[in-house]
Amino acid sequence: MEHQTLEWTFVIGAVAAVVASVLALVMLVRWLRGRRQGRPNMWACRVFLCAIGIAGMSTAWLVYERHEKCDRTVSRTLCESPTEWLRRS
Repeated sequence: MEHQTLEWTFVIGAVAAVVASVLALVMLVRWLRGRRQGRPNMWACRVFLCAIGIAGMSTAWLVYERHEKCDRTVSRTLCESPTEWLRRS
């Protein structure tokens, strides 16, 4: 059960960080386009800053959960660093 909970924690944290990062990128592009055209879009700027905050909090939560839950009783596969996951792929 702990293994499954940890797996879902990683999935939720990673998805939240990726979605917020993509939203931040889209809003940054909208904001920069508006600035170039002489009419800055403050709504896009605010959404960009919120998305960056959400991405940061999601990543911090993911790191915290990984630190708290990865001990000797949990599968080493889930507790390896993400760079190790990428090297194996």
